[in-house]
Formats: sequence, C-alpha cells, structure tokens
Amino acid sequence: MDAAPTRLLSTDPRAPLGKLLRLPLYLLPREWVLPVLSGINKGRKWRVGSHIHGCWIGTYEREKQGVSARLVRRGMTVYDIGAQAGFYSLAFSNLVGDGHVYAFEPLAENCANLLDHLRMNKAKNVTVHQMAVSERSCIVDFHIAESNAMGSITDEPGAYRVCAVALDTCIEEGMLPPPDLVKMDVEGGESRVLRGAMRLLSQRRTIWLVALHGQQQKQKCFEILHGGCYAIYRLDGTQVISPAEMPDEIYALPEQEGLRRS
Repeated sequence: MDAAPTRLLSTDPRAPLGKLLRLPLYLLPREWVLPVLSGINKGRKWRVGSHIHGCWIGTYEREKQGVSARLVRRGMTVYDIGAQAGFYSLAFSNLVGDGHVYAFEPLAENCANLLDHLRMNKAKNVTVHQMAVSERSCIVDFHIAESNAMGSITDEPGAYRVCAVALDTCIEEGMLPPPDLVKMDVEGGESRVLRGAMRLLSQRRTIWLVALHGQQQKQKCFEILHGGCYAIYRLDGTQVISPAEMPDEIYALPEQEGLRRS
C-alpha cells in the first residue's frame, strides 16, 4: 500500500470519515495474515481478525507506540500485562533485542493469537503466561466482554475462572526476574496490579506504562504511584501533579529518573 492510502487510513477511526474509510476492511477474511504497514511493528506479520484493523495498518495507539519506542531499550526485561493478541509484545521483542519480554494474558482466544504472532514473526525472546495479574496469587473470576480486548477480573461469580498472580510473589519466589519496564492494560484492574507489586515499587527501579480505566482507578493509581515516589507523566511528556489531572494513559518514572529525563 502506498503512502497516500496509508495516510487516509490513519484518519481517526471514531470520526465519520474514519469509519467510512474502514468499511471495506471488514470484508477482509479474519484469518488473513498481512504485514504491518507502519509504526512500531512495521513489516511484522499480523492476523487481521485478532484485533482492530489499526494494528496491521500501524495506527493503533500511535502516541503510545512512540512513548514505548523511547522508553524501551536493548537488554531490558519487560512485562506486558494484558498482552491481548500481542501488539506490544511483538514491539517489545524487537526493542529489547537480547533482553526478554514476559507477556501475561488470561483469555484463551488472545493467547492463541499471541502465540501465533510470536511464531510467525520468529520472536523467541517472549515468554507467555496464560494468567491474570492481581494483588495476590489465587483463582479469580474473569469477565469475557464482547471485544476480546476488554475482558477483566470481576468480583462477581462467573463461568470463566483463571489463575492470577501477584508480581511481588513471582519475583520473590524466583519465577520471574524483576522488570525494567511494565506495560499494563487490564481494563480497570490497574490498582490491583500495583497493590500486588508494592515491594517492587519500593525499589524504584521500574518504569510503568499504564492504561487507566475510570476515575476511581485514576485516583487509586495516582495515590499508589505518587506515594511510592514516582513522577507521573502524560504521553506527551507533561507531568501530572494531581489525581484530577490523570489522563487515560500515563507513564511513571522513579522520581530521580524523572528529573534526569526532564
């Protein structure tokens, strides 16, 4: 695809023009595998039906892609929590080089797509854990949403139960090395993940790249991160100084590191 159609497809998919331009894409067979056209995963193979079309077009979360490329370096250990079909796991695999990526994803459908993407792209430095991450290691109920990108841990009993782990437990028992960067997108379970990583947070060695869902999670995550001496930033690099200012996507750096990078 040449540059002009790619620019057209980069139009906001929520806008009327973006929706109109994408109508023909829904005729593509879901099982087709196409090269990613642009962005952080350009040239890598992607299954059309595994997630939204922006993944293979390359426009998916474009600002977050840029932040990821800036924060992730060779040799890092990265956790991808809520890996879904593996868009960021693939990107991190390339960015860390001889480092390693640990992907966490509880939904079986997503794990199948994630493993397929790793296989077809020969990404051998990624380990997949088919489990959720929460404040303690236990069995949890998991809500399966209409979209495979929106499942979440729930307190309501349901038909789908999964294993959940706490990061502190995994690290302290030697199951995982401590991470240099954690990316998480867990549909409202953000504060649960952070509460299960309080000892890791106290070491102030990890960068956190977090999608936030709802004002309550923004408040709780601000309190945990700010209380743990982390500086919180919007994706454009401006600092967040109060919970009322928390956007939907943030990254957080240990305060000394934040001062060094600013």
